[in-house]
Amino acid sequence: MAKFLQSIIPACPERTGTRKVMSIQKKLVTIIVIVGCAAVIATSFLLWSTYTLQHKAEFVSPALNYLESVAKTSTFISNQRRVASDYLVTDTAAARQEFEKYSTSIDLGFQEWRRAIQEQKLLGIPGEAEDLTNQIFLERKYDEWRKETRAVIDRKHVASGSKHGRDHLNLPSDDAILALMDSSLEDGIEEIHWAYHNLLMSMGAFPWLVMTSTQQMESAHIAIDYYVAVIRTADSLNKQLKELLNYLHSGEVDHLEKIARTGIQTEDALAKWSESINRKYHLDNKDDNEGSLLLKSVISSHVQTESLIDLIVKRKQAGNDAEAVRLVKSHLQILLDKQLLPAVSLAKSDSKQEINNVSNKLIETAKAAVWQGLAAVIFVTLLITALVFRLMKMLTASITQIQSGIESIGTGNLDNRLNPQTSDEFGTLAASLDAMTERLQQSYNENTRLNARLEKQVTQLETANREIESFSYMVSHDLRNPVTAIGCYAEMMLKESARSMNAHSSQYLEKILNTSKRLSDLIEDIMLLARVTHMEIVTEELDASKIADRIMGELIQQAPDRKVDFLCQPDIHVRGSSQLITILLENILGNAWKYSSTMEQTVIEFGQLWKDGEQVCFVRDNGVGFSNADAQKIFVAFERLHSSSHEFEGTGIGLAIAKKIVNCHHGRIWAESAVGEGAVFYFSLAET
Repeated sequence: MAKFLQSIIPACPERTGTRKVMSIQKKLVTIIVIVGCAAVIATSFLLWSTYTLQHKAEFVSPALNYLESVAKTSTFISNQRRVASDYLVTDTAAARQEFEKYSTSIDLGFQEWRRAIQEQKLLGIPGEAEDLTNQIFLERKYDEWRKETRAVIDRKHVASGSKHGRDHLNLPSDDAILALMDSSLEDGIEEIHWAYHNLLMSMGAFPWLVMTSTQQMESAHIAIDYYVAVIRTADSLNKQLKELLNYLHSGEVDHLEKIARTGIQTEDALAKWSESINRKYHLDNKDDNEGSLLLKSVISSHVQTESLIDLIVKRKQAGNDAEAVRLVKSHLQILLDKQLLPAVSLAKSDSKQEINNVSNKLIETAKAAVWQGLAAVIFVTLLITALVFRLMKMLTASITQIQSGIESIGTGNLDNRLNPQTSDEFGTLAASLDAMTERLQQSYNENTRLNARLEKQVTQLETANREIESFSYMVSHDLRNPVTAIGCYAEMMLKESARSMNAHSSQYLEKILNTSKRLSDLIEDIMLLARVTHMEIVTEELDASKIADRIMGELIQQAPDRKVDFLCQPDIHVRGSSQLITILLENILGNAWKYSSTMEQTVIEFGQLWKDGEQVCFVRDNGVGFSNADAQKIFVAFERLHSSSHEFEGTGIGLAIAKKIVNCHHGRIWAESAVGEGAVFYFSLAET
């Protein structure tokens, strides 16, 4: 009984020794290790995200410094251009001194600009080498403009009071510098947006930061837009005043168009300034009274500036140059220097401070979230570990009880029952084990009866095999010799009594001789079929084309009068038994030879093709063919589609032998044909 149970119940690992099965305890420990690894991975990810976030946060300050240095330099250059034009118009010493003071500030601005680029370059930010090249080129163009402008101012100072000197002194063009400064300012805006975008992408690794970081990032964009709007306001105001002074100095009408265009630019910048304040109000749900009041003051001063500019232009157009210059000195410059430009400068400082505050809040939020995430990971890991340990203790007790019951059953004790007291999964398993024990007892009894019946059937099968072997021996020895003797005697009688024997007796002897020959061929085929089944196969590389060519040569020699066209594809190599492959081709080619004998011109082809990567050999003939419905029947022994008493002789075993040989090579054979259209026999060998 124990042997029977061991055959149907998997043995315990310590008994079989064939393979090791992981215990439940080890599985639970593995789960703990996996959970721990997951926690380590999550912690590592958070630490890596923290490092990435801090690294991306380092981009913000240099980008802001870059934008600030560009904006500061641009503002100083605008102011310097304005005071240069102011000096040509008003001829005041203060304007000339202010021009030199701005030169010093601009040089410092360029130095800060280069430092910001170098700082970004050290952080590995792409494109900084090109920015440095552009900055150096811009600084060189500015130096050229400053030298030329200073030369004009010096000539103006020497020719002070000369109307002829004043009319022919013009400042050099600064269009190239303006274009380069605008391009650098746009680049600075793009870089700071890029820095904030990278910071936001890094914060995306912390799901709980999505809402907070998105809102803070929106605040950052508003602060940047606010800062840029203030910078553009200051720049366009300086441009507008410079064009006004150029118009007063030269009287050229082109400057009026530039005054109008820069005025529109100032209004656009103020509109974006106002839009930024409104966006900040809707985002924070609170009104920025100080910023709103400052904007209202700037707008009010700008309206007054526009009115004064219109009045000054009208005085100039009326030919009252002295009045126009007086209005510039006594009203416009005071309005700009005392109200408008200080308010814009204060707004610029406030917007820069707002950007710094938003950046600091973003970084502080991210750092706090990282530590919160680490604490959550540690807490969840500890909680899962404690729960797994508790479950492991409970499961181990239940599993030990079930294991002892299974071992008892495995030893052959089918009377043992676990009798579970719980209704959980292990209780269900124990109940199923008890039910299995009941079925095992029934199966054991049934197996005993089946074994007795099987032993009886095996004995009967052995007896039948011995009888078959005895019959085969009788066919090969007892029948073969008598049949051969009958044929020999009939042939001798036919030769010795040919003259004295009448026609009927000669016909009877010929029929006996033909019948004995057919019977001898049949015995040979039966013996060959039996030998194929038990023959040892030794495979080797064979040239099937040469074998087929030799077989067809022998067939053609036996019937030299037949018109035969044999097409043999060269170099068809297969792996198999040389003797069996020869027999296989003899039967298939012989079959094609036989059933194409009624054709006036016999055409037989031997070749190969590839189907789905498999080498398939084929024999095609133009014989009588057969119906595809009989394609499988022709490979059964003694199944003939044509009567041997007519024009096609044979034993009906040749194709059965061919199928046996192909099966011995683990291949397959099949045929395709149609009545009157010839036939094609395909075969493949697994080892080829």
